[in-house]
Amino acid sequence: MNFEFALVALSTIGTAIWTVLTWTEQEEKERRIEQDQLDALCINPFMLATQELNFVLYRILVQDQLGVFRREISHEGEPEGEITYHEALAIVYVIMKYFGWVFVFYHYGSYVQDRKAIELTRNIAETFADRETFGSDVFLFTLTQQRSLGYAIVKKFPSHDPTYPEFTELSVYEFEEIMSGYKPEDFFYQDVMKVVDGIRKANSIKDLSGWERLIVVQNQLVDLLSYIESEEGYSFTTKKRQKTLLLNDAIIDQENGLTADLHSPAVSFLPNFLPLPNLGGLNFWGETGGDNKNNPEIVHHIGGRIRVKVPMVFNNSNYAQNIQSLIENITGVESVRINQPASSVTVYYNERIAEKEFAKLLLERIQIAV
Repeated sequence: MNFEFALVALSTIGTAIWTVLTWTEQEEKERRIEQDQLDALCINPFMLATQELNFVLYRILVQDQLGVFRREISHEGEPEGEITYHEALAIVYVIMKYFGWVFVFYHYGSYVQDRKAIELTRNIAETFADRETFGSDVFLFTLTQQRSLGYAIVKKFPSHDPTYPEFTELSVYEFEEIMSGYKPEDFFYQDVMKVVDGIRKANSIKDLSGWERLIVVQNQLVDLLSYIESEEGYSFTTKKRQKTLLLNDAIIDQENGLTADLHSPAVSFLPNFLPLPNLGGLNFWGETGGDNKNNPEIVHHIGGRIRVKVPMVFNNSNYAQNIQSLIENITGVESVRINQPASSVTVYYNERIAEKEFAKLLLERIQIAV
């Protein structure tokens, strides 16, 4: 009798444990579904806005998008045109859209208590608001301005289910229409037009007030995207994101070898420092000047193949390795051969790339190797 009682008791206990485990598993499953739905409403749009801002800043900093705008507007035989109001406003719109979604990111989704994500987004916000380091350039936005500008683009929808808040963002055309309704004395109008006017005045990146700030923000955006995508397990791009490479007194990008001196307090805030090499007469925008026995010299060049004499390669393995790494990162490069005893670097590249442009880029890349 006692044996039968024990069996019934064990069966009852087992059933209770199974019920609890099943209920717990079901609860966890429902929680994950809710979290995935919330992420789809909040995290994905935030990642897209962050990706778009990174893309726009990289094109401005590295690919001279402001100059492209001017050349596209000009007609053959005429001077380069002005950047249009619409094009400048579209850049401001992308910044404001990021501000809007980052505040959604702070309040909803799976990262509201993620210290790393909060730190990365806070760094970007503080860079935009940093007056002491970067001064009062056109891309200075206080934290209050960031919030106000962001809320103008990303708005919360009335929702019947508080568990799943819904948000909507204005299109750039809707934003442009709203701007037309403001008066010049309105603070919101002034905040936006300060940036629009600064962009329209710039002929290229080196004329843009606040380009140092944008360099730092672009690097921080890449860090943020890398972290969130590693956590989510997917990416919005199939390509490796390029940071603007930064040296103590120069910025160098991985796409086209552009260099620019940084004589600014902002230098102390720039990530990924490297010692500044001897640029061998390389000036502010990568143009060479003056004689230097260590300067690289093109020995032979035909479409798709170029050989350069590089005196500093001789008996300097570290320098040779750095040159090889930098050259291999140039778009279109197929292979690199370095002959140290002969102080020679031979590069094979895609024949569709213009010879003159590739030669200039290659020489710049060699001279920044450390």
